[in-house]
Amino acid sequence: MKLTSEPDSIDTGILFVHATWSGPSVMALRLLTEFVSTLPDPPDFFVADIDALSDEDRRRLGAFKGWGLLHGAGETFWIVDRTHRDAFHEYAAKDAMAQLARIHRTVFPIR
Repeated sequence: MKLTSEPDSIDTGILFVHATWSGPSVMALRLLTEFVSTLPDPPDFFVADIDALSDEDRRRLGAFKGWGLLHGAGETFWIVDRTHRDAFHEYAAKDAMAQLARIHRTVFPIR
């Protein structure tokens, strides 16, 4: 896991937008970390503190899925060649792990 305040610098990997003061964000980070630990060849895993991101970055990232301004509720992005390929933020769903696996297989089919 690598910390970043510059999401545009990520070439390929998973980006998690975290609010350290948010219980749901902490729980989402735990679930995502558990998921990534099961991958045989995990991509780079980045965490961005919501409080360190500019409003412009928060708007731009949120616009990818129509979420609006991000608030650090565990928004997660799969990035390949500096392009957002998918995103997820429904960690409270009963099938969250299955959804993470489906997205990951779609974005990184050979991993």
